[in-house]
Amino acid sequence: MVLEAFRDCLKRTDFGVLDGFFDLGGYSLAAARLMLHLGRTTGLDLPLAILFEHPTTERLAEAIDMLSWATNAGRASTPAGERVEIEL
Repeated sequence: MVLEAFRDCLKRTDFGVLDGFFDLGGYSLAAARLMLHLGRTTGLDLPLAILFEHPTTERLAEAIDMLSWATNAGRASTPAGERVEIEL
């Protein structure tokens, strides 16, 4: 999912999971679009900072998986309306 989103956003396919978004020509507006798309796809609130901290598809996918797990685990024990924050 993340690799396909990178391909769509960057309009290229000649890269692998270890190549960084910004090294591939990504820029700030494209990064915002990418994270908005991934957030809608996953149903998660994905801050733009995650991409700067995890710029490859491999690391970004891992971070999204961790955030998804933490968010779903937190729903069972977090009262409604409270936001759960985790450090990635």
